[in-house]
Amino acid sequence: MKPTPSFLKHATRGVGLSALLLSCAGCSDQAPSAGVVVDVSTGTSPVFSWTPALNIASLTVARAGSDGIVWTTISLGQANAIAPPVTYGIAPPGAAQTANRLEFLVAGTAYEVTLLRVDDPDGAPLLVGSATFVP
Repeated sequence: MKPTPSFLKHATRGVGLSALLLSCAGCSDQAPSAGVVVDVSTGTSPVFSWTPALNIASLTVARAGSDGIVWTTISLGQANAIAPPVTYGIAPPGAAQTANRLEFLVAGTAYEVTLLRVDDPDGAPLLVGSATFVP
């Protein structure tokens, strides 16, 4: 069995999304992670893109203001394998969907997408970008 990279252990622990975001809120971003702007297309199957187009370790979509994760995709093998763009519900090359179920997005409901990147040698994920959207 292949060992789990340390960033996956951090990203998939039974910690609520808000606790993870709070833990990363005080993190000092290292270049090129600072200043990532997240763009979300319209509709209930949005496409997520970000600039600068750096690779990330995970992308999570949750109901805004809650720990209600509706979809997560995480890098496999190397720490930052996910490149933009990413379509909701489709794990990009070099990544996999996590065990939580994929939920259909509901029009008129607010969601938050968050991007995590591993720049730290110990594998701790850093919040590099987020956006709230309503499909």
